[in-house]
Amino acid sequence: MNKKAIRFEALDITRGFAILTMVLSGVIPYKILPDYMYHAQIPPPDHVYDPNLPGLTWVDLVFPLFIFCLGAAIPFAIGYKLRKGTSKAHIVVEIFKRFGLLVIFSIILQHFRPHQMLNPPDTITWIKAIIGFVVLFCLFVKLPERFGFYRYVVRAIGWSLTLLIIFTTSYHDPSGFSAGRNDIILLVLSYIYLFSALLFLFEDKKNIIYIFTVLGLLAFRLTHNEIEFVGAIWNWNPLPSIYSFRFLQYLFIAIPGIIAGKIYLSHYQETPNSAPGRNYIILILILIFLVVATLIGFQERIQLFSFIISIALILLGFYIVKKYQYSLFTLISFGAGVILLLIGYFTENYEGGIKKDPSTLSYFFITSGLSYFILLSFTLLIKKYKQLRFLTLLSQNGKNPMIAYVAFGNLLWPIIAITGLEPLILAVSQDILTGLIRGIAYTLIIAMITAFFTKKNIYWKT
Repeated sequence: MNKKAIRFEALDITRGFAILTMVLSGVIPYKILPDYMYHAQIPPPDHVYDPNLPGLTWVDLVFPLFIFCLGAAIPFAIGYKLRKGTSKAHIVVEIFKRFGLLVIFSIILQHFRPHQMLNPPDTITWIKAIIGFVVLFCLFVKLPERFGFYRYVVRAIGWSLTLLIIFTTSYHDPSGFSAGRNDIILLVLSYIYLFSALLFLFEDKKNIIYIFTVLGLLAFRLTHNEIEFVGAIWNWNPLPSIYSFRFLQYLFIAIPGIIAGKIYLSHYQETPNSAPGRNYIILILILIFLVVATLIGFQERIQLFSFIISIALILLGFYIVKKYQYSLFTLISFGAGVILLLIGYFTENYEGGIKKDPSTLSYFFITSGLSYFILLSFTLLIKKYKQLRFLTLLSQNGKNPMIAYVAFGNLLWPIIAITGLEPLILAVSQDILTGLIRGIAYTLIIAMITAFFTKKNIYWKT
């Protein structure tokens, strides 16, 4: 049995792509860009939330992609511990510890966000936001064992500063410190990690536990308004500030991610085929076009057209995979993505069309299928073109995603505001092109900041 840690580099790259596109979606200017540059249900120019508006944009895809990556990483992290002989009881303790850290992280981060402290922020608030970034370093940086006692000193400093900032800050609303003031994305991730990790730890050889979990969630989705005791469980909320049963629906995405990780672990030692590079490029393009065609079809509401295009691309993809004898990992991953995508197509009209919020079943299936395609495209790309610099940058961000997630709001943006650059930048980026350039530039700066810490082996452990 291989007791060494196995690194799925394409997964790091995909996670980096997910976190940076998540950053990009948060820094692009409002009102001036086309509707496909925002959440489908919050269209420009007014960005008023419309729960009845169906559609799917790339912005709606990035969070499910990150959850998919979270699921795919679990067989590597927990599987490694099992191969080392770590007891399941010890792993359960570690799982709950990491879950707790993520919940705490989501609460503390939101209390350090500048617009939560004061809206609009003043100079003191921006400075506090930067201090918050430093404090988060103290709390969550992974310090080497050789630091010994000083690791506890750094943690103690971090907690002391956290309490000082939180309880001396008058927030923009009168609630003060509150567990309900949390980062909802991180909070959902914490619960998905908890249940995904426990499912993997206690899985059976036939993966029946995953099937029953998906069927159980599906039953809750379909009957919670019809059957009283199901509705009671669905609506049971012992911790209303930090828990909702609805969070668990994202297991529809995390479980396919776990399966993707298990597939890779089973086949990572396969020798890449000798197919010419151009055939790799063709298959990668097919995967990309499948993602693009699906997004365009559902956002523009031309589903039949995109379905026909997708079927043609799928048939061509299977033909290439078979003709050039691609690895079993490629075949299974492509097939899994196709099945999920087709289920999403066939259920799209149910619940009034695909929507992110409240999430429809088609949303979970389609984004899971597209996540398979994106992960597979990066897997193929890195096998043939590993030297590409942008892949290295994505990988460095994927290994350190929490720094990338926090760095704009608590580092780059405060610096821009304090130095007086923000009005100048806004003045020269008021149209579509310059506004998009601004968002991309901010994202690249965040990517380079995160890459710097990764190259120095400085990681946030959450």
